[in-house]
Amino acid sequence: VIALLKKDYDKANPILAKYSFERIEVPEVKGKPKDAIKGLQKEITKLNKELEAAKREAKVLAEKYHDELVFYREIMENEREKANMLGNLVRTNMTFALTGWLPKKDVPKIMEGLNKISHGKIYINIRPPTPKELDEIPVKLKNPKFIESFEMLTEMFGVPKYNELDPTPILAFTYSFFFGFMLTDFMYGLVIAIVAALLTMGHKKLNDGVYKFSNILLWSAFFTIVMGILFGSYFGDAFQRAGINVPALLDPMRGALVVLGLALAIGLLHLFIGYTLGFIVKIKNKETVNAVLEQLPWMLIILGVIFLALSMAGLTSVTLGEALLLPGIVLFVISEIRSDLPILMRLLMTISDFFGFIGNWLSYARLMALALATAGIAMVVNIIVTMIWGLKIGPVPLGIAVGLVVFIGGHIFSTAINALGAFVHALRLHYVEFFGTFYSGEGKKFEPFKAKREVSELELEI
Repeated sequence: VIALLKKDYDKANPILAKYSFERIEVPEVKGKPKDAIKGLQKEITKLNKELEAAKREAKVLAEKYHDELVFYREIMENEREKANMLGNLVRTNMTFALTGWLPKKDVPKIMEGLNKISHGKIYINIRPPTPKELDEIPVKLKNPKFIESFEMLTEMFGVPKYNELDPTPILAFTYSFFFGFMLTDFMYGLVIAIVAALLTMGHKKLNDGVYKFSNILLWSAFFTIVMGILFGSYFGDAFQRAGINVPALLDPMRGALVVLGLALAIGLLHLFIGYTLGFIVKIKNKETVNAVLEQLPWMLIILGVIFLALSMAGLTSVTLGEALLLPGIVLFVISEIRSDLPILMRLLMTISDFFGFIGNWLSYARLMALALATAGIAMVVNIIVTMIWGLKIGPVPLGIAVGLVVFIGGHIFSTAINALGAFVHALRLHYVEFFGTFYSGEGKKFEPFKAKREVSELELEI
């Protein structure tokens, strides 16, 4: 509270404004403060009642005129967008000029439409982009319908530049596979598949993002079911505890080291694909030196490690692994020492890059870790159910009822928490490890100037 003489008010105002002082207007009241407070409280109560009445009336009107309001809101939003665009045009009293990007396949259709509405009184100049415009060209992703939903995951990271590859086709497969590898339970996959299928069946009531996410879940659930069959996991070890033998290629709980080796092998292959894609992109963009010194070394090193590992199993010769690994190391060292940095900094950068690669590779161990976590949580739920299953109070088999509740609730929780973990970590393996080998995601998304019509239609009379 600040108190000052009236004559000093004008002097104090600039000082208060400097420190962002916010003035609160206090209404003038007459009489004693306690009487004034009572009067103001009555006024507040009255205004609150009027506000509630106004809210009720607004709710009734909103329900009554909902469709009309949505319709006119859409019309006004489109008119606003059009007005904003018109402000950017080069115009005279009789003409205007507009420059923009459009997909090559849409050129004939757009030319036909423009000529039709202008009765041929239009000049159109269409040309391919120049090399200087590569960073400015917007990108529109185009993939087969069955993997189109995975574009959402690509766009969450960033769309590719015009001269980059779209990683969506590979991401669609590897993301779903990683999800399934980490969740790795047939019944969990089946539950997710049913939920996702129900959502996609009612897609007309869903927004575009939820529909795409449901499709991603559907694919991920399919791979979870497949991995569940291979690992013999059906609500964890529930079937085995019930005396039902199920075939299993590999048990993640008993063969953890084998699963770890498999996860790291998958990681090497995934990184190799990334570096290969980066090599192709750089060659395509005429960056041959960078392709040879930045991508090729890691490709050779990875192949060398793979063939050396195979030689330990007697499947290939050690010589082949060494013939790939050593040139890769030489190219890697050449790549690092060509920098203009001081020698010590170059040495530190070489060590950092090498261990960075090792860290990225070892990060794929999370495939094994989450597979074990899923199996472990499911096993704990089953153990608890087994412990309470035979519980009785007199003749009442209370354990069966409680056991069913624990079994259903526990596995619902396990499905949810492990599916969330699989979703996040599968995404991380792509965004950090995989995309880091070849993909920038620094492109601009193609957003056509068009009316957004969900409830309104436009009829042209020509």
